[in-house]
Amino acid sequence: MKYCLLFILLFANFAYAEDCRKAAESVAEGVALADGSAQEASHYEAAISHCPSMANAYYNLGLNNLRSGKFSKAVGNFSKAIEKKKDEIYYIGLGNAYVNLGKYAEAKSAYDEAISLNPKSIFAYQGLSVIYEAQDDLANAQAVLRKAISFNDKEAELHYNLGVVLLHSGNFDDSIESLTTASELKSDFAKAYLYLGKAYSKTGQLDAAEENLKKAQFLAPKEIEIFVALGNIYDTQGDIEKAVAIMREGLAVDPSHAALGVNYAIVLAKQKKLEESIDQLKKVVTASPNDAAAYGALGWVYIKQEAYDKARSAIVRAIELDPKNAFAHNNLGVLEEIAGRQDKAKEEFEKATSLDSTLKEAKENLKRLS
Repeated sequence: MKYCLLFILLFANFAYAEDCRKAAESVAEGVALADGSAQEASHYEAAISHCPSMANAYYNLGLNNLRSGKFSKAVGNFSKAIEKKKDEIYYIGLGNAYVNLGKYAEAKSAYDEAISLNPKSIFAYQGLSVIYEAQDDLANAQAVLRKAISFNDKEAELHYNLGVVLLHSGNFDDSIESLTTASELKSDFAKAYLYLGKAYSKTGQLDAAEENLKKAQFLAPKEIEIFVALGNIYDTQGDIEKAVAIMREGLAVDPSHAALGVNYAIVLAKQKKLEESIDQLKKVVTASPNDAAAYGALGWVYIKQEAYDKARSAIVRAIELDPKNAFAHNNLGVLEEIAGRQDKAKEEFEKATSLDSTLKEAKENLKRLS
């Protein structure tokens, strides 16, 4: 989920005391760049050397650290800004830095401080939603986003984030409503169209899904998730050739993208190109050894080859990496059924359907054994 405040209020609170005037000029030069570069950072560092008490220089340096992926440094600089002045946006910056480090308790504390300074701090509530979603607490993620929206219902990113959380919660119709609102508030919001496509796909409205994904692709032609989603739609429609074509387009943009590589391997297997599919998946697991989806897909292809020992090894690894991988649980059920262990097979099919109620194969397998 995106952080909306990172590039807002950059000019706020410049100190214009005589000894800090030069520092204010340096900050303004850095703000004019706002690109995460070392050059931008050098302007804020110069400002701090001219005026060590300028909180805004530390804040902007923290933003630069966030843009450049230097999250620990960002924590340090936001903390120094807060030492100089307790400000809502400084705490939000600190919270965002901690989120990127996976330090959710510290992030929550920072967002709570922002809310104590401004009880209607929509971006602090948005930050809390990121934490709750990362902790799989989707109910609280929804609650804080709805609270933020109650304070400002014109912020497209809030509706977008709520739509994504609702999608992950399986509330597809509500997700579509929130994402549609986001796209109406911000007509060039590529991510909103992308997730609208995903939500419509979940409800089986494939034409609407494709329409929204095409809008997303027009706005963000190199966004790999769009290639993945379009490929999945064409696959669902049974147009494997079209699925292969769009995924190859995506791989030309980013040959190392794991999710796209996995989905490409799956459609290759559906074309009965099993060895080519396995080679593709081996490339993915070599590059991304903790990718559960890749191991799950590899196990599925091995089942098609009737290489059941290899299949079990890959699928068990997928579940170790991601116990909520419904696809892997379904295929473990297939292996148990092949081995004649009907009760264990049924348990795995039940697990798969509980994890993903839209997984058609698992529902069909469970129905067959019930």
